Amino acid sequence: MNLKNKTIFTFLSAPGAGKGTLAQQVSTNLNYIVLSTGDLFRQHIANQTEIGKELKSYIDKGQLVPDDLTINMVKKWLLEQKESEKSIILDGCPRTAYQAQKILNIISKDMPNYKFRVVKLEIPQEEITQRLINRRCCPNKSCQAVYNTSMLEIASGKCPKCKTDLIQRQD
Repeated sequence: MNLKNKTIFTFLSAPGAGKGTLAQQVSTNLNYIVLSTGDLFRQHIANQTEIGKELKSYIDKGQLVPDDLTINMVKKWLLEQKESEKSIILDGCPRTAYQAQKILNIISKDMPNYKFRVVKLEIPQEEITQRLINRRCCPNKSCQAVYNTSMLEIASGKCPKCKTDLIQRQD
């Protein structure tokens, strides 16, 4: 595959499998744009936007965010990137067959210069469980870096990038 073509990739796997980490590494090494739907959700909630309030109501009840709400947010974000010369990675979207069909429709109708590719990450459940137990995140809205407690650089409990105290995410 010629990676110079404009492509939208999606990374699919269980939470904790490394989608976000891999997306950031590819972004750094190949200069791709990354959309993490989880980060986008958290950003809207933290900024208390109307969408954020709606998202929070579902999340606080332990419910899944409705597909149409997710797709509307992703579509708006994708269309903002439409003129970019960079490829895009969708981290955490699509999660359902309905979302996949909607994403394909958006790309074919509104972004015909892009190809769509799926990358599936398969990680043993025991490894995923350990990664989630050891995951620490920076709560600083402008940073939001994710680390593992096995990393020596976070032994202090502080984010190496911005020095904010790391937390274990509630979700």
